[in-house]
Amino acid sequence: MYIWVILATFMVTLYAFNLSPRTDMRRLEVEPVAEAIVSKLVIKQQAAGRYIRSQTPPYAKFYNEDGSTTAADNLLYTSGIIGDEIKSFLPYGFKNDDKLQAEIYCTDPETESTIADCTVKENKRYMVTYTKIPQRWLNVVTGLPNNDFINAMKTIIGNEKSFGFAGCYEKDIDSSGVSSCKTWAVRSKEGFESTYWKDGEKVTKVNKIIPPVIAKTGGFSEMCGENNNSGGLCLMYLYEYANNYYGQTFSDEIKQNETTPQAETGTE
Repeated sequence: MYIWVILATFMVTLYAFNLSPRTDMRRLEVEPVAEAIVSKLVIKQQAAGRYIRSQTPPYAKFYNEDGSTTAADNLLYTSGIIGDEIKSFLPYGFKNDDKLQAEIYCTDPETESTIADCTVKENKRYMVTYTKIPQRWLNVVTGLPNNDFINAMKTIIGNEKSFGFAGCYEKDIDSSGVSSCKTWAVRSKEGFESTYWKDGEKVTKVNKIIPPVIAKTGGFSEMCGENNNSGGLCLMYLYEYANNYYGQTFSDEIKQNETTPQAETGTE
């Protein structure tokens, strides 16, 4: 009896070698690891958005010494990396570290090249979340994300134009032949541009231009942009914020809503 058990085990082992491997093993074992990296960035992006909302009237408040609160009549956030104040907006157990950053940029509307006052209505406000893509997910030849990471991006986000990896869209070459990046943009698997048909005509549009103030200053510049000296590629999520609460108190906003059939609302 023992001999038959050994023989049967041996035959099953030989048969197993003849079985074809599953074609979806990378989808089951490899891509979920990449999806975890992408998901972490999206979670922090959403938390940063909730933080910005909490610092914008009518939700923005000052906390008094007696425990009471006073409604703020303008934005309370400023340009810069969102630090520990984001922790209360992150899910329980989320590991918040310096490898994944969320940063606010308020800039002038004309050139978008300098940091400006966030409370001035005419200025533009951006929020960008970014992190370095680990080398294991980059193609050794092209330096771009491999198919496993691209598939993970599609699974988590889809084809969002503000989501992708930072890259140089246009280069500038000076008289001595030295090249530098003139325009930065968000790049997807298909490249910097997307093509579609409208009224029978082919239209090509850049996914999302990264404003100079983001690409050339602040934390993003050092990790992913013009001042990145360590190399590598960054995954990023870029949003522009707009709202109508500047210079108004919460009570003024209520009065305006009462006299206006459809009040203007903030957009992202």
